[in-house]
Amino acid sequence: MNQNNNNKLDPSVQYRTGNVPYHTHNGIDAPPISSIAGVDSVSGGTGITVVPTTGNVIVSSNLLSGTGISISGSTINNTGVTSIVAGTNVTISPSGGTGAVTVNATAATYTPVFKSGTSNYNSASGTQTIAHGLGTTPVSLTIYGYIVVELTSNVPVPIFSIGTYDGTTNQCMYGAGFNGVYDSPQTSSSYCIISAPNIGSSAAYWEASATWDATNIYLAWTKVGSPSTAAYFMWTATA
Repeated sequence: MNQNNNNKLDPSVQYRTGNVPYHTHNGIDAPPISSIAGVDSVSGGTGITVVPTTGNVIVSSNLLSGTGISISGSTINNTGVTSIVAGTNVTISPSGGTGAVTVNATAATYTPVFKSGTSNYNSASGTQTIAHGLGTTPVSLTIYGYIVVELTSNVPVPIFSIGTYDGTTNQCMYGAGFNGVYDSPQTSSSYCIISAPNIGSSAAYWEASATWDATNIYLAWTKVGSPSTAAYFMWTATA
């Protein structure tokens, strides 16, 4: 056999394969070509689909879109939050609001507003309307009641009432005359003011519960008996 290394196989010649005799070309003996190494089949891994596994193979991915994500062909789109915008009393870093964003909040400053006045009531049972001037609905109301009554000793005695209303509950503590003498302090969980010259056998006094809105305070008065004096008071509303 001629094994001159300077002679090479002609690439234009197709040699036979299998158990066949050597093929001679231009005086050169060529061994049979029994196989050519290559890809036998393609298998799909996690999230990959292969159809078919041999021949003309199509490889595709099994992508599932989560919340705020859409998939179109080979493009993944985030349709959820694209940026964060700082609102009142809030700062963000970076200021553009994208990427890893730190949000910082600053507590709002609360400055209470007070309004007060004096008044009295000396009519039949009914509602007294008082403009509070806050420009908004109050959060608390305090009423200080004051009257002077003359007991059996002919000595004028001041009688006080201190009460509150918080938008839900009326309550107060008050002093009272009782059949010509001064009675021990009393309490009420229904009224914000009780002006009581006498709570004894010939009861004569005033009592009121409060409500409000963004403009007025409303005192719903009840007159019991024939009080010897009007109900005098000072009010303070807070917003």
